[in-house]
Amino acid sequence: CHSGFCVMVVSFLSGMNGKRIPRQVQFQFDSLSRCVCDVLEKSKKPSIESAGMDKTLYAVASEGTSLDSQVSDQAARAPCYLIFDASGDLLETLANPVSEVSRGAAPKAVELLATRGITLLVAARFGKKMIRELEVAGIRHKESRGEVGHVMQIFSDRKE
Repeated sequence: CHSGFCVMVVSFLSGMNGKRIPRQVQFQFDSLSRCVCDVLEKSKKPSIESAGMDKTLYAVASEGTSLDSQVSDQAARAPCYLIFDASGDLLETLANPVSEVSRGAAPKAVELLATRGITLLVAARFGKKMIRELEVAGIRHKESRGEVGHVMQIFSDRKE
């Protein structure tokens, strides 16, 4: 890695004049340098991290993982969420870990989406609890039906 941060940390550690570097520090540096390098590499292609510049991230509740999957009728219990940037580029397919929970799916699903920085959720239908949780989290919602790819093309063209 050639990032300034990694070079700075390596310079610091090499300046320890042959003193043994504690194992925990080595581990943290290795993890951190991989993390920094991964972020730099990911910024070269569409990703959630690089989409952060625009700050608009769409999630579509989906019945499947492809663009020709149908938009899910259940916003909180959708099998997965497809995440797009403002240009309509697919950034991530996210399995919904709460799709089959018996109670409390709405707050858990919204928490999952909020941690990803989602600003708008699209689904065919929203329950009252889901709408309330989305409003509290500051995530807008829109109802739409059809294939995920077609729906996202409409939303990205409109710049909702």
